[in-house]
Amino acid sequence: MRSFVPIVLSLVALFASIVRADNCSYALTAFSGSEWKITCDNDTDIADATEFDPSLLTTIRIGKYENVELSPKTAPQPVEVHVPTSFAHVGPLVSSKLTIFNLQRDAGIKMTSAVEFDAEAFAQMTALQKLTLGFYNISLTEDSWVFPPSLNEITINHGALTTFEATGVNGATLNITKLNLRYNKLQRIPTVVFTTRSLIFADLFGIDFPPLQMSRRRVARLLRLIKQGKILLGKIADFTDDCKGEKQTIAAPSGNYLICVSESDDEGDDLIVEDDGSATESTEASSTDGSKPIAATPTSSSDDSTAGAPSSNVETPTPSAGRRCTVQLITALAASIVFLAVHCLPSSL
Repeated sequence: MRSFVPIVLSLVALFASIVRADNCSYALTAFSGSEWKITCDNDTDIADATEFDPSLLTTIRIGKYENVELSPKTAPQPVEVHVPTSFAHVGPLVSSKLTIFNLQRDAGIKMTSAVEFDAEAFAQMTALQKLTLGFYNISLTEDSWVFPPSLNEITINHGALTTFEATGVNGATLNITKLNLRYNKLQRIPTVVFTTRSLIFADLFGIDFPPLQMSRRRVARLLRLIKQGKILLGKIADFTDDCKGEKQTIAAPSGNYLICVSESDDEGDDLIVEDDGSATESTEASSTDGSKPIAATPTSSSDDSTAGAPSSNVETPTPSAGRRCTVQLITALAASIVFLAVHCLPSSL
């Protein structure tokens, strides 16, 4: 009988782990800047909340884990948190210290459902600089993400996103420098690409856009970004339907794409970044007869943020500096001639 009891207890523990992993819909929320919790939303009391201090957190991994695991296990401030594939929700998070948030799926595993993010999940992470999500389906509770002004880099790959829009907390200006949305399912180029002045590079590679219709102001901004090497586009299906405006071909490094340019402005066009003189906008447009496309060939730039080239620290001498150097040289030569005449020539001369 004694040997039978441990076996029964082991089976119960195993059953509890299976129920926890399979029947739980795990959610990550924050109660304070030093207390985050991962809870299980089910009809049983088998899974308790896992609490931890996120101050040293670098990565949350979704994988084949039976339960929520902290790594290292004994640390109140884990470097990594491992969650089962039934992880399903990220609520509002709070932190004044965490600068990086990384939620990734382990390679080779399948998710049981999409991960839903609260639209303001990161709004109260006031020190957040880099956000990395992806390799699982992502859904959003609202139409637009709300980000803190501290956020600089956003990477969301393979997230099955059909749209991506973002605003700053309480209307604050977004300071996004790098936006990476590779291999999503976007139906349009995000508005933040056109309205964010701080943007250095937008990576939209691997996205098959449907036929696009854009306002003339957006087309002008897109051309400047292409010319400056600040955007990498995927493929855009040609616009073959009737266009309430004119059809134009945009020449990008990835190909030539026929789009519809509407005469009316789109929502948010009043915030589009205008030409600051750093690029020359081409206004050549092709009609439907296949004439010359809009040219937007990337050009070299001294700005290392546009093409990855190191900036030069060599200062070019000003004209006044050149004149000073010439005067000094002539003075030195004259002094040398006088010295030679006094000390080297015979006194009889």
